Amino acid sequence: MLVKRIELRHVALPLTKTFRTSFGVIDQRPAIVISMSNPGGLVGYGESSPLYAPISEPETLSQGMRFLERVLPKLVGKELISPEALRKRLGYQRDFPVSAIGVEGAFLDLLAKEQGISVQQWLGGSRWNPRPN
Repeated sequence: MLVKRIELRHVALPLTKTFRTSFGVIDQRPAIVISMSNPGGLVGYGESSPLYAPISEPETLSQGMRFLERVLPKLVGKELISPEALRKRLGYQRDFPVSAIGVEGAFLDLLAKEQGISVQQWLGGSRWNPRPN
């Protein structure tokens, strides 16, 4: 699959209830939406949700955005045939796992769309029924 374009969008979803931490008041949930397109016009979407402050993981939103802005140009114009090829092109991302998973999500979504199947099918999953009959 040839990656033609990648776009980042920072969104902040308002929370229904605010809460306080040692870092301050939190009233929204940040997310980075990643869109990856191929020359045929298909678009895959992924999402990563690093927080504004290092509350549950060391990676923050601003660090994640800087990381993505640095590494995503390495993917544009490249032929990637598998998640392993994507990870190899990105390099080992121990310090940015939350942001890297958003890129992988966009890639898998686009790869599945190119094959005319869902990501669930691409991963070999089946319908899950929490309440079997």
